[in-house]
Amino acid sequence: FFAPGQYVRTCTIPADTFVVGKMHRHEHFVMLVKGEASILTDKGMERITGPKKWISKPGAKRPVHTHTDCEFLTVHSTDETDLDVLEAELIVPEAQIDYEAPQEAAFLTNAVQGAYA
Repeated sequence: FFAPGQYVRTCTIPADTFVVGKMHRHEHFVMLVKGEASILTDKGMERITGPKKWISKPGAKRPVHTHTDCEFLTVHSTDETDLDVLEAELIVPEAQIDYEAPQEAAFLTNAVQGAYA
């Protein structure tokens, strides 16, 4: 969805699904409009219930496990309306992500395993 200076993106994820979000270049609003999910935050794995809103910082890449059907919404500041251009403007391509920090990889693995415990 587009409004002056804004691009709003929605994502519906079925219950009991595990996904890892894309890494965004810019700070933006995120909302869990409905549903319940566990998401990796700076505080560890947190179980959240919608409606809930927060601000995602640049460079965040978070695993999510949905416990119910969920609808997420993100809001990005831009005047662009071409989806291919938006993808390049907003998202860091996987090939450009540096995964060399082993402690971060171990933290992510432990958090993911904890979601299924």
